[in-house]
This record gives sequence, structure tokens and C-alpha cells, in this order.
Amino acid sequence: MKKVFTNSKVQRSIIISYIFTGLVLTGILSATYSHLLTNQIISSRYKQANSALQVATSTTILMLEEVYARYFQLFQTDPQVASYKEGQEADNLQSYLSNLAFNDVLVDSIVLIDVPNQTMIDSSSRNTKVSESSDFGISEMLNDLTLANSTIRNLIFYPRTAVLDQQEKEYLTLTFTISTAEGALSKVMFVNIDEHLLSKLLYFEQDANYMLIINRNGRIISDSSNQNFNSRYFDLEKDVQRNVGIDVENAYIANINGVRSIVTYQQTAKFNLTFFNISNYQQITREVTNSNLTVMILFAFFLALTAIISIILSKKIYSPIHRLVNQVAQINDMNPDFQVDEFEFIYKALNDINQRKVSDELRNVLTGRSTKTLNIDWSDVQIIVLQPKLVDLNQSENLKTSEYIWELFKPNITLIDEFSLGAIATSDQINTFLQWNHHAWTAGISHPVEKPDQINKCFRQAKVACEFALTKEEVQIQYYSNIVTSEASNTRLQIKSQLHAYISENYQDPQLSIETLAFELGYSIGYLRQVFKEEMGVPYNEYLIQIRMEEAKRLLKETDLSAKDIADRIGISDSRYFYTIFKSRVGLTAQEYRKKNREEVVVTSEN
Repeated sequence: MKKVFTNSKVQRSIIISYIFTGLVLTGILSATYSHLLTNQIISSRYKQANSALQVATSTTILMLEEVYARYFQLFQTDPQVASYKEGQEADNLQSYLSNLAFNDVLVDSIVLIDVPNQTMIDSSSRNTKVSESSDFGISEMLNDLTLANSTIRNLIFYPRTAVLDQQEKEYLTLTFTISTAEGALSKVMFVNIDEHLLSKLLYFEQDANYMLIINRNGRIISDSSNQNFNSRYFDLEKDVQRNVGIDVENAYIANINGVRSIVTYQQTAKFNLTFFNISNYQQITREVTNSNLTVMILFAFFLALTAIISIILSKKIYSPIHRLVNQVAQINDMNPDFQVDEFEFIYKALNDINQRKVSDELRNVLTGRSTKTLNIDWSDVQIIVLQPKLVDLNQSENLKTSEYIWELFKPNITLIDEFSLGAIATSDQINTFLQWNHHAWTAGISHPVEKPDQINKCFRQAKVACEFALTKEEVQIQYYSNIVTSEASNTRLQIKSQLHAYISENYQDPQLSIETLAFELGYSIGYLRQVFKEEMGVPYNEYLIQIRMEEAKRLLKETDLSAKDIADRIGISDSRYFYTIFKSRVGLTAQEYRKKNREEVVVTSEN
């Protein structure tokens, strides 16, 4: 015998499942390792940045504090500075200040000004008049100090760019002042700290890391990259993301000047300054990518190993399954089915064996050749006999529909003869059949089977009903009860009259349904639906709406009841649904309809 399966679907499924499982597990392990590795790299970079930031912060603050303290004491207590007035020997004082600035690492120049007389001593030049100073910013700062909301007074380190001898110099200016009893400035000293010398205390690595210092107004007063001095820091910062992948409070991710960066910061109480370390995030990404390359290689290796192991194991598992499939096919004389896998093939074979057994037993019981008790719940069943309009069940026109019927009534269905099927069916199964049947099948249905010993009698009833339906071209489904109670040709007229009368009397009931009608009149739901469609010309729901709308129109014409009350009277509990359905059917709202008909009555009476 030929092999039943040449495509080995189950074997392929086993291999795929093994590989998929390996892929998922390896992927999870790789992703977890990659995540931990990424966090480790970010954590390491953060520790380096934070450590460098702490060193730079402590060193810079210490030096700025020393500069501030030194020149504050100088301005307050130094005899030469304290005694400076117009006309005093300027050369000695200028030389003195020049030596002070020269010996100070951070200070570029010192300017001492006698404000009332607008004279000055500049450590870096011989100018003695403010108006003659080569640093035009001196006059601007003096004017600012006279203002009530002076910017310079509020800042210990004032960032500015001075132009000296056509060259720009970036300064942090310390300002010390003495005022008269009336509050007018009498003496001012400006100490100009060279920002470039200060920035050398901060860490800088080309295209990787740099540091900033900002004052309390958000201005950058020092930048180790020499790019952003005196800019507003928060104008440079975009797309802030607080989560950096590790649990720290003083770091975040942001675009700084358009470059994705990790920002670490530290605030100081002294001078109210904030120090920032800016690290290029792409550098970290490259390091993570290089580290993850090893993970990817290991991932590929383990995936390939999983595939090899899967193939080997699948052969061992699949071999007995393949032998079983061939044996089942041989025993049951079944043809290969390449559209299903091996387990489906076995399941189908076992179901076919079981169905043949049940069908043989059922046929013997229905025809009276056996009195064996079937294992069936007899509380809601009837016997149905079915026969296709094209008599041969094997004809291609009937093949698809007969398979549907077989599945609908399984397992309690059997082939009675070469022309008809018999089944023990519940009311739900019968209703499903009635709704599905498209004039291709004729059926006879018995009285309800109340106990097992009535099964043969009910089978004969269903067979008689089916044969009766075959004699009536217009009848597809015939109940045996219709034959014995009256002439079948008059039955539908009687049913039509019963339905109209019952609905006309009970349309006010919101719970009125086709199921209620079937129960009250003693017919099946499917049969009543069929009668409505063929005898009334419309489905049940449509017929009920028509009755209710006619009554609603009458009440609107003849009474003053509100639309809500009318809806309640005609069995529609949802007034919004009543408004919608009335407008769609009549073309007017309930109020418009009442007004129109009242006006017509008035016109008629006047005429």
C-alpha cells in the first residue's frame, strides 16, 4: 500500500513547535541579557559622569569661593583700594591691581571706579576715565547698577562678552559696591574672571562629553565645549525623557543642541549654581550595539542547535504516529487525505467507525428490527424523515446539502434506504433545519417522542408525513399532526386566521414573540416563520410592527395621549424606539402626524 501521508504535516508541526519554542526561550534569554548588559553600560557611564561631575563641582566651587572671598576682603579692607579718590596717585594703584590680577589664576582684570567723578583704575590699561575705557560694557554695567531691578546686583557672577582691542573676551564679572548714606553709588569694583580659564576646570572630550555651569537665571556661565556661553540652557534642551534605564534621580535623556544626550546634574547651595555633564547618547548606543553583537552570534548558534535537535527528536516521535496512520487507513479502507494532518485523519476514522455503529443501531430501532434502548434524552425529541427533491443522495447536487444535514443531526441520524434519511432530532435542530432549507429537501415530522417504546410508531408518522409532502408540490415540510387534524390544504388558511386574530388581540404585550405564538397555537417556530413568509407576505416582526403602527396612528388621531403613553399602549416599552420606527414608517414624527390630521379634520368640518 502507498504511504498515506507524503507531506508529514505532524512531523513538520513538531519541528516548527520545537524551533519556535527554542526561538522564544533563546530570544527571551538574549533579550534579558541584552537588557541587563545595556543597563550595566548605562550605569557604568553614569557613574563615570557623576564622579567627574562631583570632582569638577567641588574644585570649581572651591576656587570661585576663594576668588569671591579674596576680592570682597580686598574691596572692604585694603587701604589702597579703600582710600582711592579722584586725584590720588593712579599709577601705583594701577600697578598694584595689575599684580593682583596677574598672580590670580582665574582673574583677567580688575577695574576700580570712582562713580561721582567717573574716573577709574583698570589693571589692564592706563585709562583713567570711564568714557575712555576700551571695555564699553563698563558704562552699561554702571547704568544697570543704578536701576531698582538691577540684573547685576542679583547675580554674583554676571556673564558677559567684552570687546577689547577688537577681540571678544568672555567674562564672569564679580561686582562690589559702596553707596553713600543717600543710597547713591560712590565706589564700584569689577573683577573680571576669564570664562575660558574657568571652563578648563570642567571635563571635556571631543564629540563625547562636556560640562556646563548655569546660574539661577538659567544662563550658561561656563562651557567646557566653548559653544554655549551666556545662552539660556533650557532653550537648548528638547524632548526630555526622565527614564534612563537605571534607578537614579539626577540624570535624564534629552536633545541638547539637536544631539541625543544623557544629562547628569548636580546643584550647589553656594552661589546657587547647577553643574551639568552632557554625554553623547550615540557613544553609549555604539557600545551597546558592539556588546549585543556577541549576544546575536550566540543567539544564532543556539537557534541552529535547536533546529538540529528538533529534527532528530521529531523523527523519533513521529515514526510510531506514521505507522498508526497507515494501519488505520488499511483497516478502514480509507483513501489518503492530504488536506488534513495525521491526527485529524485518525480522529475522522474513529468518528466514522463510531457513526456507522450508531447509525446501524438507529436504523434497526426505527424500522422495528431491534428493541434496543438508545442512550438519548427523550424530553424534547421528534422523528424527522428527509428526502431530497432530486432523489438520489449520491447526486452531486445533493452531496453538499446532505453533508450539512448529516452534521446537523449527528450522531442520531441514519440512512433509511437509498432515497431517504431518518433522524431523532430536538426542536432546536428541527428549527435550524427549517431556517436553512432552501427548497432542496422534503421532510416529515412526527409527534413528540415521549418514551423509547414510541420510537417506531413516531418513525412511521414521520415517514407518512414526508410521503404526503411529496404529493404536494407547494409543501416542503409536513407535520403529521396537520394531516390527522384537518385537510392539509386548509391548514394554512386556518393558521393564518389564528395568527391574525391572536396578534390583533395581544399586540399590546411587549413580550409578544414568534416563540409565544408557537407555544400558544401549538405549532413549531420554524413552521410559523414559514407561514408568515408565504401566507402573510412579510416576516413576523414586520407584520407585528404594521399592526402596532396602525393602532398608533388611530390613537394619535382620536386621543390626546402623549407619544410615550401611545408607545406603552401598543406594546413598545422604549419610547425612543417608537419615535424612530414611527418616523421611518410614516414619514412624519408622531407630533407632526397628529397636527396634520387635526388640521385636516378642522378644514373638513369648516367646509
